[in-house]
Amino acid sequence: MQKIKIISEPTLEKPFLVIYKPQGIPSAPLLQDDKISALSQAVSIFPEIKNVSGRKQIEYGLLHRIDTQTEGLLLIATSQFFYDDLILQQESGKFIKTYLAECVSTPENNKTEKTGFPPIDNKKHEELEHGKTIRVSSYFRNYGEGLKSVRPVTENSGKAALRKIGKQKEYTTEIKLIEKNEISYKFECRISSGYRHQVRCHLAWLDFPIIGDKIYNFSELNSEKTEKMRFKAVGLQFTNPITLKKEEIIL
Repeated sequence: MQKIKIISEPTLEKPFLVIYKPQGIPSAPLLQDDKISALSQAVSIFPEIKNVSGRKQIEYGLLHRIDTQTEGLLLIATSQFFYDDLILQQESGKFIKTYLAECVSTPENNKTEKTGFPPIDNKKHEELEHGKTIRVSSYFRNYGEGLKSVRPVTENSGKAALRKIGKQKEYTTEIKLIEKNEISYKFECRISSGYRHQVRCHLAWLDFPIIGDKIYNFSELNSEKTEKMRFKAVGLQFTNPITLKKEEIIL
């Protein structure tokens, strides 16, 4: 079983836990007796997490999730006051999450099986490639067989897509190029509210799919390669309601 790593332990002034979730395990349990998920492992070490009532009874103080194939930071509350305040910060866009993504630029290959995406201004791809920071916004809908992936939805999407929007809320990803070589691009991506697969899908929409992403890197879709997805949650930023100070956790 993949084991979590403790980044920051809870204290009286900081009633929260920061863990590093490895790739391949879910953030939250699906069943009450789960012992594999990142949250279940955290609860076994810090049982006070169970004193927090979260969105779902089984999730206790878990404040957000990252995809099973994504590794990186998770924030878990150990007090109800901290949890409730952080939920309000999320709703007001004050809880910032940062990711690192290593991508390839394969516009032609990616478009071969790139279905269900609305048109996007090609200038955004060019701006990213030349080092500019851009913001990409869309609604989202669940998509495909078993609804296992998502697609952006904009005013340029068809009527059928617009009717399938998951939430009547626009989600924005801020993307900045931080490193480039002959074969790959490394981007820093920031979000203040997130939809399932948001960053991965937005990058694929721009024709910068993440290396190792078996859902959105369409040139790898039918490949037998088992390369690790190069995508990490590396930063959390929020205000501690106990001390009223900014907390910034960065890997």
